[in-house]
Amino acid sequence: MSIKTYLYEKMTDISNLITTPSSTSKFLESGQLTPEEFVQAGDMLVQKCPTWAWRGGKQVQSFLPADKQYLVTLNVPCHMRVSAFESKVSGTENSNVETDDGEGGWLATHINEPKEEEEDIPEIPTENSDDEAPEINLEDLSIGGVEEDDSATLSSANIQKTRSYDISICYDQYHKTPRVWLFGYDENRHPLKPDDVLKDVSEDHANKTVTIQSHPYTGVSQAYIHPCRHAEVMKKIVSRMRDSGKFPRADQYLFLFLKFIHAAIPTIEYDYTMEMDI
Repeated sequence: MSIKTYLYEKMTDISNLITTPSSTSKFLESGQLTPEEFVQAGDMLVQKCPTWAWRGGKQVQSFLPADKQYLVTLNVPCHMRVSAFESKVSGTENSNVETDDGEGGWLATHINEPKEEEEDIPEIPTENSDDEAPEINLEDLSIGGVEEDDSATLSSANIQKTRSYDISICYDQYHKTPRVWLFGYDENRHPLKPDDVLKDVSEDHANKTVTIQSHPYTGVSQAYIHPCRHAEVMKKIVSRMRDSGKFPRADQYLFLFLKFIHAAIPTIEYDYTMEMDI
């Protein structure tokens, strides 16, 4: 970790301790959440996706309920390294959500799994009429299995060993957004080293938005996706939905949030499958 990153993290840690949490909703205006909205969004995620659950333990953030300090989903499969996945979809057209300072945004690299409509397979929409706000092409990941009739594919040398991840979501008081943490295991359930975890993060994000630090609740060193631009991206998503006549609610926040986070970790197959169009 660089000195600049270290000082920034200490500053945010101190701010999280001394800043009074806001109770005024800014979800639609800024893409941020109040602690109360974070709990509401977490409750909705747990209700719709039972693989997610609340965790309590030590009450790091006193403004959150003791039994709802952070969210977790365990043993999430990761069948493919990102480098192999990006090679597989290298011909796919992607959209980049640029930030205001022009230093890059969130690149969507995953493919939508087509819905069945009688016997016809509909095309993936490619609408992009708004030049100032490029389409946020955040779609579901589909990873194919092993072809049974291909003997070469079945050889042990060609089978990709499956990793798994424990993913947690904490509330970041400084940025007023969720913060995602990753703890990985190899195929033998041995913890992954930080450099190995980065192999499951999109190249565009691995060296820009992922940092290794002690988890605020477990104390174990984990990778996390830095939340400094989460609100900005969420604001763009919400604005696009409102412009198209949709009315997103704060309790739906985590479904939208996890969709764009999947652009950074496209091969980690966590659940965010509530039906929502962006």
